[in-house]
Formats: sequence, C-alpha cells, structure tokens
Amino acid sequence: MTFKFKRNLEETISATLRRKELLVSWGKHLVGGDGISYYRQSCGLPMGTSFSSALANIFLHTSERKFIKNNLISAYRYIDDLIVFDNLDTLINSYPEELKLNKTNNNNNNCNYLDPAIKIIDSSISVGIYDKRDDFNFRAISLCHYHTNLNLKVIKNTIHSQVKRIKNICNNHSAIVKATDNLNINLKLNGYPGHYFIINN
Repeated sequence: MTFKFKRNLEETISATLRRKELLVSWGKHLVGGDGISYYRQSCGLPMGTSFSSALANIFLHTSERKFIKNNLISAYRYIDDLIVFDNLDTLINSYPEELKLNKTNNNNNNCNYLDPAIKIIDSSISVGIYDKRDDFNFRAISLCHYHTNLNLKVIKNTIHSQVKRIKNICNNHSAIVKATDNLNINLKLNGYPGHYFIINN
C-alpha cells in the first residue's frame, strides 16, 4: 500500500512538472501564420487555441475570486473578453495592475461582445450579429469559396451553422434580416449559386 501511494505521488509530481514545462514551452514557442508569413507571439494569450481558456483561468482565478465574493454577478468573462453591466470601477480594481483592460464601447447604449452586438433602443435591448472581422483593414476569409475541394456536405453544414448562429443570437426581425443579408453578400462574393442564398420570411 505504501509503495503504491509513493508511486502515485511520484507520478503526480512528474505529471505536474511536465505540465509546467509544457506551459513554459507553449508560451515561448507559440507560432502563428496565414500560410505566407509566420510570426511568434511574444505576449498575450495564444489566439484561436483551446489552450487560451486554460491559461486565462489560471492567470485570472485569484483576481476574480474577489468580485465573485462581492456578488458582482453582472460581469461575465469568456477567455479574455469581459462584459460588465455595472460596478465597473470595483471590477477594474480587482485585477492586477499589469493587466491592461481596453474599453471597446463608445457609449453606454451599445457594445459588441463576442458574437452579439447589443444595443439599447427606446429602453429595449436589441441584439444583432457582430463580426470583429468587419473591423479589420483587410478582407478576412469567413467562408471558403464555393469552387474548392471541400465536399458539398461541408459547404451546406457551414451555411446551416451560420443560419443557426443568426437565429440563436438575434432577438428581433430587423437584426435577423440584416445578418442574413450580410451572409448572402458573403455567399455571393465567394461564388455560391443563388439556391444557397437565405430567404427572409
């Protein structure tokens, strides 16, 4: 029994050290690229990896315990994106000084958080689609071109997932119409035949 416990303890310590080495190695050698140019990320969370969530949770855990204990339930975080509905000053003071928080909304009547674009219009909340790629100063690829080597099932599933995204996020008809119109423009730009376009009812 003692031998088994000792062996399990050694295995646990060894696994912890390996995880620590992996964290350090991942942070030092994270490389990204677009197929033409490649770069090494020197700061911040790794973009577009499942590892980002774990790193954010490790780093922010201690700070966030403070405002969880203070019942600030009007603040939500997904990886490194944060939305706060009130008590902003208390929340900002909970985080360490070396963490830079960038305010992205211009006024208190609208904000973009992940996929939703949230607006207050005449005391009502309107939610539409927000795509940060629209803010880039270059054309970002959000749909593959119709004439690629992907099979039709993948193409249809991609369009279906975009329609589901619109229906899950938008909370009013005009936001749905606007989002589907944008999707249709994107489909047309990428060479999709007309029968793939979305018809608003």
